[in-house]
Amino acid sequence: MGQARPGEIYSFRILGGGYGATHVIAARPDGSHPTVQLLRLDVDSALLPGPSEVAALAAESTIVDENDCLWVPAFVPWWAQCIGEAPVRPPTSSNESYGGWGVIAILALLARMKRAGHRVPARSHDPAPVVVDLGGRPGEMLRDSHRLNTRDLLPDVGMPVEWQGLSALSCITDLAHEGADRGLLEMARQLPFLRYLTWRSPQADVIDLRDTQLLKVSLLAVDRPLTVLLPAFPSLTDCPHLSAVTIHGLRASDAKVLRRRLADVDRLELTKARSDRWLTDNIDNPFRDWDADGPAFGKAAMKLWKRALQEARKVDAPLTPCMGRGLSRGCRGGPIHFLFR
Repeated sequence: MGQARPGEIYSFRILGGGYGATHVIAARPDGSHPTVQLLRLDVDSALLPGPSEVAALAAESTIVDENDCLWVPAFVPWWAQCIGEAPVRPPTSSNESYGGWGVIAILALLARMKRAGHRVPARSHDPAPVVVDLGGRPGEMLRDSHRLNTRDLLPDVGMPVEWQGLSALSCITDLAHEGADRGLLEMARQLPFLRYLTWRSPQADVIDLRDTQLLKVSLLAVDRPLTVLLPAFPSLTDCPHLSAVTIHGLRASDAKVLRRRLADVDRLELTKARSDRWLTDNIDNPFRDWDADGPAFGKAAMKLWKRALQEARKVDAPLTPCMGRGLSRGCRGGPIHFLFR
């Protein structure tokens, strides 16, 4: 990724569609951690704004609200696109607030909400303790907490989740969740500051991330074929600063398309591309990824699991958790013990 320079104008997507823009108005080449100051421009366009139009706006812009300025790392994220340049009008802002490029996208969304007459949540430092109640066991947190794990806050399975309890927190940017959706994605679309989602064991065949403002989603312990719907997969045309793409575990047909579309990306890693036949045969095999320890080891583990299933079906009995230890010994040449209940 390259570094932004004073005078450059960058465009980015806003939650719900459309584009915003920001102007680089200052820079601090601070050794290994250079920073630049961004000024949010009053741009909300259905289409990617034209360079001349935005350049004219940037040249005439003045700092009305100090909160529209932010110091950020100079390295440009993949989702920001340089669309032109305009002279920087002195003086620069005296605001010393620091953050990430994503905050500018949040400010653009909040400006849109204000214009539409919606109540805009405050984003400020507020260490006051509050109670977060999602319908399970309430938990006490600081009002300005940025990270939340729902694990200990959710009600029992089958009971509705009271997601409105998250309104007690002013600025959630990172959310961790485990298990079924239970309204998770619908709630994510309503949190303007949410950028990072970690979801373990999603019990769904389709995960729809459209109309969210998420920058990173980590799906862990996925035990079934999964379709993820995105607004659009980034390309070098849309994201000129895209330099690396890493995807572990995807369909071979999808990998073929991505390799062609992202052929010019500096570092493209698409590992564990699986055919439809492989998925049909192995998707319910808990040892399907053991080949990370070596192809022969993984193949032996999967073979032993299939053998264990055959033995279990003969007596119509489920396998116990001890099966994993038995298979591990079997892969290493020791005796195998199939345990049933």
